[in-house]
Amino acid sequence: MRVIHVFGALFQGGAESQLERIIDSSDDSIEHVVVSLKSAETPLAKRLRLKGVRVVMCDIQGAFGFWGILRLRRTIKELCGPSTVMQCWMYHANLLGWFAAAGLSCPVFWNIRRSLPPAGFTGLISKLCAFISRFSKVRIFCNSFSGIETHKEQGYREDSLIYLPNGFDGNGFVGDPAKCNDTGISKNDINLVCVGRYDPIKGHRILIEAFSLQENFLPKGTWDRLKLYFIGREVEYAKDIQRALKEFSLGGKVRFLGEREDVEEILPCFDMFCLPSISEGFPNVLVEAMLSGLPCVATDAGDSALILGSEEFVSVPGNPSTMAEKIHKLLMLDEFARSSLGKGNRRLVLDRYSIKKTVAQYLSFYQAAIFEMSAK
Repeated sequence: MRVIHVFGALFQGGAESQLERIIDSSDDSIEHVVVSLKSAETPLAKRLRLKGVRVVMCDIQGAFGFWGILRLRRTIKELCGPSTVMQCWMYHANLLGWFAAAGLSCPVFWNIRRSLPPAGFTGLISKLCAFISRFSKVRIFCNSFSGIETHKEQGYREDSLIYLPNGFDGNGFVGDPAKCNDTGISKNDINLVCVGRYDPIKGHRILIEAFSLQENFLPKGTWDRLKLYFIGREVEYAKDIQRALKEFSLGGKVRFLGEREDVEEILPCFDMFCLPSISEGFPNVLVEAMLSGLPCVATDAGDSALILGSEEFVSVPGNPSTMAEKIHKLLMLDEFARSSLGKGNRRLVLDRYSIKKTVAQYLSFYQAAIFEMSAK
């Protein structure tokens, strides 16, 4: 079987991480080909090529560059065969991939990974995809129940939406002491971490305010040891983050590590994880933190509460006070209790969200679609 994956671009993100896990966990009977609408040579594109994956860049200029779309059509036509499916990821790729496969004997699947409808130009593309879903046989994977409900309300055909959560491999996330030292993480401190690129919807500022409130709750010695780290692109330079640091006089207590490719090696170096998002679908970083054996606090955004398996450490989205309460509750546990909670988180993820199970589910849908098309 050949699976053609169509992406807008191959920058590092939740969908791209899931693609890499799927490829790594597939056996030799599956040939994965990755098609990028843009031409950026990213670290992910290089890693995929090193793994023997064919990566095709279509170099579409702007949103709908004619020559790039023509290259996409030619590429898909060349790749489509009797046992081929196309898996498109996110709205722009969903739309252009569907058009590129028109008239070809190639079942098309879409992947949607948001719990709130997109705004602006992407929102228009999503509405067009909703219209297409009502008369086509496209099947649409959603990685969260909240995403399914949102897109049903947007007009996507209900029976085309399929819940398929992300899968994870438990072999990583063991920590690298040398990298912990290199990043300045001290074992003498209590280190909180938040992972994610900057976007107001990710709630970074809310977490900074919730963190600052701990000074009112904690003994001075504990507060002095408490540190907050952010891992992710452009967080440090956002204007509202800079304003928050000054407003709450946090000085050197908040540190920024930027975008990193070794997150799974340094996550276990921290003591607890915080997810302050206002909106989420299926938050990969929460699962990765749980795999790292960290106790976690998260907002009730997307499927976060479902993933945690309990609402004990789930706060109200957009509310710094309730997040501060949950963080404080976790900090008041002794080290053994926090460690036990983290180990329980890891067991929960390995039981529910195994990448092997996820790959098997994808393949079962692909095989059924190929059989259905061949039977015509």
